[in-house]
Amino acid sequence: MFFVVLKIFILNDLKKFLDFWFIHGPKAIIYSFFDFVYALDKGLSLRANIRNFFAPLYGDHTILGHIIALVYRLIKLFFGLIALILIVILYGLFFIAWSLFPFIILLYGFLF
Repeated sequence: MFFVVLKIFILNDLKKFLDFWFIHGPKAIIYSFFDFVYALDKGLSLRANIRNFFAPLYGDHTILGHIIALVYRLIKLFFGLIALILIVILYGLFFIAWSLFPFIILLYGFLF
């Protein structure tokens, strides 16, 4: 009877762990990723700069105003896209590491 109860508790805990690790954990990582990308877009205003790419800054419709706005938006979009690509790569690597970590631990336990 003791082994049956112990088995029930171990299997129940294992089920809860697997449910957390492979269902709730990745969901939290994905939600965190989209929240971070939204905050990054809001802070760097990437979509606004793409939408107003050829519009002059502050309503300055002179040729110099158009040139300055174009250069400013090009630089801001360049660094914003680099930051966005870096965030996507880092979150992707973290997601892969999160998913493979239990298997690496099991493999390490079996080998050593």
